[in-house]
Order: sequence, then structure tokens, then C-alpha cells
Amino acid sequence: MAAADPLSGPLIGFLDQRLPPHTSVFSYFPVDRALPMGEVNLQLGGPDAQQQLESHNSQPQQKYLRLKNLIVGSLVVQGEQEETIQREFETIFSGLLKGRRINSIGINELGLLSVMTEEVATSRLIELDGLSSGEKNIALTFLIVARSVSKGGIALFDEPELHLNPAVSRDLLSFMMAQYSKPRDIQFLMCTHSPEILSGAFANEECTLLHLKSANNITRVGKHALDEYADALQRLGTSVSESLLFEGTVLVEGSDDVTFLETGFPEVLKKFKIKDRGGRREVEKTVLDIQALETKGQKVSPIYLIFDRDEEPTNLKSSAGVKILQWPRRCIENYMIDTDVITSLLKDSSITAKPMESEGDVRRLMRDLAFQQLDSIAARETYSARGYLNASLQTKDLKGVTIQSVANALFERMSSARASIPDVEKGTWIEEFEKAAESRKQDMLLAWEAKWPEVCDGKRLISDLHKAAALKVSEASFKARIVRGMRDMSSETWHLVRDILNDFVGSSR
Repeated sequence: MAAADPLSGPLIGFLDQRLPPHTSVFSYFPVDRALPMGEVNLQLGGPDAQQQLESHNSQPQQKYLRLKNLIVGSLVVQGEQEETIQREFETIFSGLLKGRRINSIGINELGLLSVMTEEVATSRLIELDGLSSGEKNIALTFLIVARSVSKGGIALFDEPELHLNPAVSRDLLSFMMAQYSKPRDIQFLMCTHSPEILSGAFANEECTLLHLKSANNITRVGKHALDEYADALQRLGTSVSESLLFEGTVLVEGSDDVTFLETGFPEVLKKFKIKDRGGRREVEKTVLDIQALETKGQKVSPIYLIFDRDEEPTNLKSSAGVKILQWPRRCIENYMIDTDVITSLLKDSSITAKPMESEGDVRRLMRDLAFQQLDSIAARETYSARGYLNASLQTKDLKGVTIQSVANALFERMSSARASIPDVEKGTWIEEFEKAAESRKQDMLLAWEAKWPEVCDGKRLISDLHKAAALKVSEASFKARIVRGMRDMSSETWHLVRDILNDFVGSSR
């Protein structure tokens, strides 16, 4: 291994010289932990011992090139070692590779090493070389730990979660502690990007957790002070583990928003985790909780929230740990109303059953669909302006401690709602409402002529366009194609969103 300190390598080599050739005080397990295919010659003697020492100190990958020698040598030279290797394999399989067990270890009819595994549920036999890369990696890595890391030694693991499913990653830390760290005083130094392993480290008081921010910046993560913060992050659908793995978590309105950002702007957000968050009310409450922790001195990793504007501007303000963005346009789909991109898609007969001929036709179709929204928007705004109270059941109505108190609250709500409604004839009310809504619609028409791509309901427009154009692809696929087209064409709208995102996530760097 290369080291900044020239004495480090010779010192480890000196410590290893007091041990048998097959063991080491320090062992490094690199990211690439593949057992080579084929067989290797069995060697014994001084040169072989020297190669084993070098494999630990300067060429860690050599451990895997020599693993079959180690197993074959144990079987041939000392027969009783077979039982030891069998037990070590069984420990690994029962602890991490649940559902499998070792069936046999030996030399096959061709004179080659054979480690046969058995699937417990089906009794199906699979040779060790036939297991998945993750399963094989686990079995061989911890066999090497068991056979070659000395008592009181140090083992450095680089990304032990490589090729492992999350279930195995969750068990990895506790397995290493129980089987090797505690009984043999082996210290493990681990570099990981696995949320499952990090969660285990948070839960285990015997683990020290360090955040490696850069080559010159490593910080110890204090776990005791994070309880409230961790709870708040969980309510947002993220975790402290994710906040350590990424520069920040970006929470958006829905899965389509996640696709929009991941597909269209990977360069801007490549170091961020993008997630679909929950309902706005709970999110806003949780954000206020996190900002309250900030005022108490709790250090938090940046969380970024992106809200659609819709008809509901947020009252949240950005802080050091929580950044708030509300799209200037109505919602994220309004940025997909990119005429050039959509025209190229609607001319493609593989995408639509009714290919369109020109950009002008596409723009007119989208404008017509957008303006069809005016009646419902004008009606909604006119109704809202009248301030009628809602008689519907709400959560706060159920906070009474008895049925009687709940009933009183509900009756008060219904009475207030009834009192807010004017006592007029149906015909009179409808005539008056239609006149007011029509007036509101006429007021909106002039502004919409210039700004309809920004102020219309983009979600509804994309959905209506999907139907009107008789598309052969799903609505989600249509949106994804629009975003890819915006990025590939480097369209004006794409540049606009990229600049907004750069300003947003770059504000805390």
C-alpha cells in the first residue's frame, strides 16, 4: 500500500514477520474482491511465504489470488483443517447468507477444489463459483478474515456493501462485531456509502462514526444529540444516514418531479438525493421543528424543499440547514411546456397515432387546451372569494376527549358553515355567481394570452395533451421524453430551470 509516511509500510511488515506467513496484523480489502476463475498451482516453502506477506502489505488483491491455495493446502496437508474451514463457512452462511448452507468441501473428480453450497428451501446444489458476486464476495472475504487476520489485528474495508442486497448490508456490521471484532479483538475500519450499514453504526454504541467530507476534512458524528433531528428527518422521508452520504436531500412534490430532476439535470444534482416527500402540511410543520433545532445549536446537513406554486404560496423561509424553493411557475409540469421539444415528439409516428405537421399546430392545440381551464379556475376563484366556511369533518374536530365534546365541535362547525351561506333563491344565486365568474374570466384572458404556459395548470395540460394527441406511450413516459428532449436540445426552458437549480443548491455551498 502507498503511504504518506515512508515508515508505515516497513513497520507493518516488521510486525507481520513475527506471525506465521498466512496471517497478518493489518489486512486491506479493496473494492474489487473477485475470486479469479480457474485453478492456481499449489506452492509451499520460503518463496510462497514471502508472497503471502507481500500480499498483505503491498498487494491486497493477492489475497484473493491465493485463497484457493489456502483452502487446498489446508485440505491436503492437514486433514483436520477441513472441519475448521467447514465451520468458518457455516458461520458466514448462517450469519449473512441466510437460506444457504455449505454442503461439502473437497476435491472433485477432476482434482480441483469444490465448495458446494445448498439452497435450504429447495435443496438445490450450487458450486461456490456459481453464486452471485455479492454472495461469493461475502463468503470469501470473511473466510480470509477468519484465516488470515491475527488476534488484535486491523482490517480495512472499502465499500463492503459492494454487490450486496440491503438485507445483507443491514446484518453486516453486527455480524462482524459478534464473530470477529469482540472475540478476537479485531478492529475494523470501514469506508461505506450504505445507508443500512450507517444505520447500524448509529444504533451501536461501540462504533465510532466519522464523516469524511474531503481528503483534509474528517469529522466525528455525535450520535446522542441527533435523536430529535433523526425523528424529524424520518418524518420527511429521509434519514441522518442519507444526510452523510449526500451533500443534501432534495424533497419534491411527487414521483414525476423526481424523474424531471434526475433525468433533466443530473450534473447539477449528482451529489444530492432526490425524494418524493409527503403532504405539505406535515412537511411544513417538520421544517419548523428542524429550524427550531438549528436555533438551539444543532448542526444539520442541508435539506432542500421544492414546492409547486399552485394557488398556495408557502410561508416557510430558508435557513442555514433548510433551503426553500417555490417554482416561479405554477408547478413543475409548466416547465415541460416546451413547444420545440413537444413538437418533435408529436411529429413522431412511433409516439402518436395522429402525427402533427407543424409547430404552429402544436402550439395552437396546447393553447386551446390551456384556455379550456379558464372556466373552472374562474369559478373556483369566485367561490373562494366569497368566504363560505367548510362544514366537512376536520382532524381538529376530533380532539375532544369525549363523544359529547366531539359532537359539540362538529355542530359548531356546521352552524358556522350554514351561517356563512346567504339566504337567497337558487336561481338568483346561480345567476349572480355566473356573472361574477364570467367577469373574473374576462379579467384573466389578457394575462393568459402572454403567460398561459406559466399560469395554467401544467399537470392538467400535459394530461389533456396526452389524450388529445392520441399518444402511444404512457403519460409518465411522455413526460420523461419531454425532459430528455429539453436536455438534449439544450432548450431555453432547460437553461432556465438549470439556472434556478444552480442558484438553489449552490446557495449553501
